[in-house]
Amino acid sequence: MAQKKRDINESSRKPLHISFYPEKSVLKEMSKLPARERDRFLLNLQLKAANEDLTCDSSPLSSLGHGVYELCINGSPAWRCIYYTGLPGQLVVMHACEKTTNGQDRQIKNVVGKRMKALRNEPKAA
Repeated sequence: MAQKKRDINESSRKPLHISFYPEKSVLKEMSKLPARERDRFLLNLQLKAANEDLTCDSSPLSSLGHGVYELCINGSPAWRCIYYTGLPGQLVVMHACEKTTNGQDRQIKNVVGKRMKALRNEPKAA
């Protein structure tokens, strides 16, 4: 089947607005990160919002739903920043923390799952 050509150039898209949900909790989590990791996450979120190439690893978290991704800084300890791209024109930061286990981290999955549910149930602003 032939693929449809897109008229929109990657660089001509409007940049996404970065928001935090829930704002108070995510800002508190970000403030607990070491300055180097926090700055790296914020830089990569700005690059993602501007449709540029990222400087750290990013992977989808399909077990949490469509549009949920994590920014990864590996090392000892490893750090994660979870964001959601499912809202039009927005990049929503959901969680930022230290990853403590090999494989899936249940704590991250539980926190992001609850926040996704709350975000979806929140009434839309007119």
